[in-house]
Parts: sequence; C-alpha cells; structure tokens
Amino acid sequence: MVNKVGNSSFYSDVGKNIMPKSKLSGSSSYSDVVKKIVPESKLSQGHVEMIISMILFVGFIILIFVFINPFTKTEDKSNVAENIEKVVVGSISNQIGMLSIIIGDPTRDCYDIPVEYGNKFVEYYDTTNPRKYIIYFSDLFPIGTKSCISHLERNYSLGVYTTEDLIIYEKVVNIKHLYETDYNSLKNSLKIGYDFSFNFKYFNNTNIPEISVNKVVPAGLNVKAIEYPVMIIDNNGKIQNVILNIKVW
Repeated sequence: MVNKVGNSSFYSDVGKNIMPKSKLSGSSSYSDVVKKIVPESKLSQGHVEMIISMILFVGFIILIFVFINPFTKTEDKSNVAENIEKVVVGSISNQIGMLSIIIGDPTRDCYDIPVEYGNKFVEYYDTTNPRKYIIYFSDLFPIGTKSCISHLERNYSLGVYTTEDLIIYEKVVNIKHLYETDYNSLKNSLKIGYDFSFNFKYFNNTNIPEISVNKVVPAGLNVKAIEYPVMIIDNNGKIQNVILNIKVW
C-alpha cells in the first residue's frame, strides 16, 4: 500500500533541496549565463574583427574596379595612329608610273614615249648621269614634253615600267591649307575622330614648313607618333626623299 502525500508543497521543497534557489532563480538570466561562459570582451572582439574584415574586403573590391576595371576597355593608341597614318597618307598620295630610259649619246640622241603609258607625264633628267631619263606618268600631271625634242637621233633603250604610290607635293600643300583654315571639316572629311598633326623634314632633321603643320598638344595627353622615310614628287617631276612624322592624341 502506497502512502499518498497530501501536501503539494512537498515536491517544491524536494526541488529546492536538489537545486538551490540561488542557482536557478533570482536576478540571473540566460544572457548572464552566456556571459559567464563567453566573457563579454571576447564577444566584442569578435564583432570588431568581423567589421574590419568586411571593410578590408570591400576596399579590395573597390581597388580592383578602380585600377583593374573589367568593364573598361583601353584603346591601343598604336593602332589608332597607324590607322590615321594610312588615312592621311592615302589622301596626299597617288599611284605613279615610272619608266627609266637610257640614251646613247646625250648630245644627239632622244627617245620616244611609249603610247601605252599615256601622254600625261613629267620628265626627270638625272644630272649625275646625262644619258638617263626617268619618266613619271599620272593623270595628275599635264600633257608632257621632252627636253631632248630637238635631237634627231633615236638611239635609246627602255627600262622596266613600274608603279609606286608616291606623296604628291601639291596634295600636301592643299591638305595643309585645309588643316589651318577648317580643321574640323578636314577631320570629318577624312573620318578621323582624334586630333592629329603632320610634318615633313629632311634627313638632317630640318623642318619643311611649307608642307608641315603645327598644333599645340594639350598637357597631360598621351601622344603617339609615327615617323618613317617617304618620297614626295611635284608637278615638275622633282622627287625628294624626306621624313614624315604624324602625331595622334
């Protein structure tokens, strides 16, 4: 036979005896217990370290976009300069036919122009070799004449006819005039989106002002220059070997 305990306070007293009130109740809470397990200074330090790590990570990402922007494509000025050089040179040059002729005696012999090359030509007489003539053919030239027209004899030999793109002096003078009087229209006509300048000089670096332009480059801009030797021919058949310099910015 089991004896029943009539007073319910019996269980409460038993609980108090097993775990004293000071351990379960009073002013203590769950956060107090956590603080006793993990000191408050440790929790604060963890938060600070997390914030610093986040700041460093965000700063690193910003640096990547500032200095190595994957969405920015830098145009190669070398390619731009080469393209503009082709456009400019193409606008001031023309295909010229060339034929060398050697006569027998410079005092009495002359030559005949082959009709298949046309009648628009200029004659260049090589003073270093009085037997040699160079004939340049182009529709840009007027109807040509020969300097040996009074000679009666026709003792001569023809060289090989060739063609070559040469810069035309008169075309350079024209484009220089447009550059200095209506620069923007010139750029539009040539379909050039960058600023540029050009100048010609002799091999001793002396500038040739009559076929050169001057334009001040704004400070701080990246300038790409191309320079190489070229041949210029004028309407009198005079050829000059000079240096062409083109700047792009």
